[in-house]
Amino acid sequence: MDAIDAGVGALRRSASRSQSALSPILLWILLAAVLLRIVTAVMDRAGKDGPGLVQWQRRGDASAEAARSGKPVLYDFTAAWCGPCKLLDEAWADSSVADKVNTGFVPVRITDRVREDGRNPPDIAELQRRYEVSVFPTVVIAAPDGRCWTHRSQSPGLGTSGSGDVLAGIIAGLAARGCPPEQAAAWGVALHARAGEVLARRTGSLGYLARELAAEVPAVMQALGGAP
Repeated sequence: MDAIDAGVGALRRSASRSQSALSPILLWILLAAVLLRIVTAVMDRAGKDGPGLVQWQRRGDASAEAARSGKPVLYDFTAAWCGPCKLLDEAWADSSVADKVNTGFVPVRITDRVREDGRNPPDIAELQRRYEVSVFPTVVIAAPDGRCWTHRSQSPGLGTSGSGDVLAGIIAGLAARGCPPEQAAAWGVALHARAGEVLARRTGSLGYLARELAAEVPAVMQALGGAP
């Protein structure tokens, strides 16, 4: 009986030591999680976070920078839970796309936080209201003079490898024809998306290749009256 009592006492002491050793570990895990959430929130409010090679600007500085530089603002409205948004993020990692965006636009990343926080900061809510953003991703090109163009993606197949190169090539080709940067970008995005829609109807929403996108562009331009 004494041996059993001694064994029980040893188990209790061992469990107590395990709990006391585990508590600091749990505390550090919780602290790390809280710090990560704070850092994520701060970066999001600053407006500088974003994927790829694009030099994302603070949303509060976008209008002033657009007026100073004469460049249109490119808003990328996105959300952390959005699958198609992650496909678009791959385009921002394409050096040819990023170079065109950084050279011709004031790029701003707008991350919706309604699902996570219950609401957005007032300035993000106002931007979403102004540009009638209701789905993600939504790309808005806003010129300094107040003109704007909005594209709402509905072609997940555009996330295929090399799609960003095709988009950059379309924009560059339109710019070479004399289109202003904002018009070249707006038409480029529209032609790229329309080519994806054509292929989706023919082969399915996923699985087509970037070279097939490029091959569809002349016919799409012709159907739209030659584009700019």
